Amino acid sequence: MMMLLGLLVLLLFVIVMMRMWRSASGSSGSNWTFRANPTVLTGEVSPADPTTRLKQLQDMRNSGLITTDEYEAKRAQILDKL
Repeated sequence: MMMLLGLLVLLLFVIVMMRMWRSASGSSGSNWTFRANPTVLTGEVSPADPTTRLKQLQDMRNSGLITTDEYEAKRAQILDKL
């Protein structure tokens, strides 16, 4: 029973993620391709210029990966290092 519940939760998660991705990309869903983002997967940011890091941070906020509060805190850290 627990295994079935786990599979249902996993299926629901996949459906929600696919819908979020489709709505964010504006795609009709006919040509789905997923690209791994190493920054998201590892949580590490390569030492890049602050402009690139701020853009990545903004993209993460816009796609719902981080909250606005997390965005503001990390943005302040990046700007403090300038």
